[in-house]
Amino acid sequence: MSKKHEQEQTHFQALKERLIYVINLVHRYPHIIYSSEQYEENLADLYAPLEEIKKVLGQKGLARVGERLPFIEKFYYEQEPIFDEESLALLKDELKQAFQRLNAEIPTWQGFQDDAMSIINKYKSEPQKSRALFFDLFKLMPILYTARGHLSQGKVDDFLRDASAREVRNRFSDIMKNHFPQLVQSLGFQKLMSYFNQFRKDEHPFQQLFIKATTASYQGQMLKQRVLKLSRVTPEDALVRGAFGSDCSMRSVPYHSLVKGAEVYYIFASKNESPPRHTKPDGYIFLVWVEVEDQSLPYILTLNAPYISGNAGKEVIKMMAYFHKVNAVIVPRKTRLIGLNNHVSGQEGLQFSEKRSVEVRFPPSWDVLDNKQKEFERIYRLYSNNYLGFMNRLADLITIEPAPSETIISQG
Repeated sequence: MSKKHEQEQTHFQALKERLIYVINLVHRYPHIIYSSEQYEENLADLYAPLEEIKKVLGQKGLARVGERLPFIEKFYYEQEPIFDEESLALLKDELKQAFQRLNAEIPTWQGFQDDAMSIINKYKSEPQKSRALFFDLFKLMPILYTARGHLSQGKVDDFLRDASAREVRNRFSDIMKNHFPQLVQSLGFQKLMSYFNQFRKDEHPFQQLFIKATTASYQGQMLKQRVLKLSRVTPEDALVRGAFGSDCSMRSVPYHSLVKGAEVYYIFASKNESPPRHTKPDGYIFLVWVEVEDQSLPYILTLNAPYISGNAGKEVIKMMAYFHKVNAVIVPRKTRLIGLNNHVSGQEGLQFSEKRSVEVRFPPSWDVLDNKQKEFERIYRLYSNNYLGFMNRLADLITIEPAPSETIISQG
């Protein structure tokens, strides 16, 4: 057998193993296909460099789990939020009207860049008309387009008819804040970027309506018993955690779950008093063990669970403290918190009043992976580098009371 033939056989075998792994992954989590649609991540491509990265990290730098993956369940109580349905209806009506106006100007939708250019070319001499249409387009961007600016598979009319307040809020969070600015900037029109920045200001009437429509009220609501379940996942499966956390980690920082000291747990939240039994995770928590003042503590970098509350997020932190038998955890500083956590569960769940700044030291293999990942040109390199830059700064240490043992249902 020639050397070339051997190389082809090796490549084919590696491709076959990768596809089998992805097929099995989708079989276990069929929701991945739909959940990752906004970010258009090709799962086969995502897993392509897996063995190469493992080799670079080496046996001493790889995360490991036992044969039995641990889980923990806990009772907790919280108020059921009530959203402003009247404001939500007004918001949806505003979006429907914007879509009608755009349909009259763009008979065939193609993608953000082409659609934006058609408006620019058509109304070069009418800046007021152009501005108004772009504001309509910005309102609908998270519904119309994926993070790459391609047309979304979902229909706008269906989304506006069926989406809950939480679904609307989630659609307008990470993708609008972290991905669309690059798309707008890529067209190279300073005036367009100026429109976009103006649109994103809070004082804009649409933004005010959006905030009001997606803000929950707890006033007068009774406490209800709920159950949270945290289930550890393998470092390899955790590459797709963003599909359940509604974030772009599959595109920006997928491989950090492979680093020794990193742990990822899927979050399952019940809708009633019984432990959750559904197979689709409601989000995830990502932590890595760091050295702080001569002790090892978990640094909870990301808690992305779009459909649980900030209060539930705090319960997740307490569960982690209980499970790991620590009375302190590390969280990102407030200035970095939102960049790492897209949803209320993390943004509120990781904020504590009693805290102090500390300097953290990451595992040696963390830097090894950072350097290696730069080779892969993950879609938004600037965003990825910013994310990685968060890791080298001061963090906050919080002293926390672990979840009371009597509230723990079971522990695997």
